[in-house]
Amino acid sequence: MSPSEAPGLTTELAQEVRRTLAAVDAAVASPAGADIAPDTVRDLVTAAIRLFYMRAADQRGFAPGPEIVSPSEALTLVSALLGEHDISTFDLALWLSRTGQQ
Repeated sequence: MSPSEAPGLTTELAQEVRRTLAAVDAAVASPAGADIAPDTVRDLVTAAIRLFYMRAADQRGFAPGPEIVSPSEALTLVSALLGEHDISTFDLALWLSRTGQQ
């Protein structure tokens, strides 16, 4: 992709994200939200993780804070990811100490 294509792509992605966030907010507020397929949720989380990883590598304080994501929501996702990847809290602590991210 050429640099001239990037602005259009980022604008298009930002618009899609706004639409997706509105749909997610509506689903979370509705009892019908519980009917969303697990694959749909997993795909959305996966896309967010990949984008976050790409941007957060060089930026501290980039993660959503407690005013956006509750501690319970954050720990639910972290716990699920650690368990799915068979990473213990010791492994996490070791990785954090080596990367300087504490």
